[in-house]
Amino acid sequence: MRNLILLFVRYGGFLLFVFFELISFSLIVRFNEAQGAIYLNSLSNATNFVDESVAGAIDYFSLRRVNDSLLAENARLRTQLLNRPPQNPPSIDTLNNAEDSLIYELFPARVIYNSITRRNNYLTINKGSADGVEERMGVITPQGPVGVVRSVNRHHALIMPLLHQQSRLSASIRREDEKYFGSLVWNGRDPKRADLVYVPLHAEPVVGDTIETSGFSTIFPAGLPIGVIDQVSLESGSNFYDIEVELFADFGRLEFVYIVRNNNKQAQRELLQQQENE
Repeated sequence: MRNLILLFVRYGGFLLFVFFELISFSLIVRFNEAQGAIYLNSLSNATNFVDESVAGAIDYFSLRRVNDSLLAENARLRTQLLNRPPQNPPSIDTLNNAEDSLIYELFPARVIYNSITRRNNYLTINKGSADGVEERMGVITPQGPVGVVRSVNRHHALIMPLLHQQSRLSASIRREDEKYFGSLVWNGRDPKRADLVYVPLHAEPVVGDTIETSGFSTIFPAGLPIGVIDQVSLESGSNFYDIEVELFADFGRLEFVYIVRNNNKQAQRELLQQQENE
């Protein structure tokens, strides 16, 4: 009680001034139409600002949930597109009825670590064995292949990207009549470029040709865009071209990726093993 009295003694004049100011302001607003309108308009603007700020904060904190939902939906749609017959443009009905016979399935993941400046780069995603991720699964973005799952624990997976000296990706030059195949390897220098090797002389590649996945593996489906030919050269006496490819995927900006599950992988491997044993 003594402290309260001392507070009024010390600040009583100021508090009394504020009290009378509030009363004066209330009387002015109440009995003057113009000032009342200004007050109500200002109060409305302040309320709207607070409401918008609160709504913005709520939207911001829900962005991750919304983004994950969109990624899952994108993965579902891309899965359907990967599995459609190439000669039949998909309709809504055919896409919705095709899920029971999917060869490839995609599910999204977030990149939580990435390197691009080393000779052997790696990236880590926030999905693991608990989410169905297995070793030797492919990893892609809408711009093309990223790499292959190298190892997995329960909640994370380590990816060996194309930017790795041990990475080999079967690729082909996109042509309407006939495709020519080679292996895509990283040159170890520029994260935006890789080399397409073992392309034979009769392929006659030209700058601007699109490079895509060949489908000669159980990891990536055929036809995924990889990049475009940036340079073509031929050393004297060589049977293969030296081809430099500008990659579509920007490895320095990877944030979200899709894991590729091949539901027909075991059957493909058994068929290949049977052919090798003959």
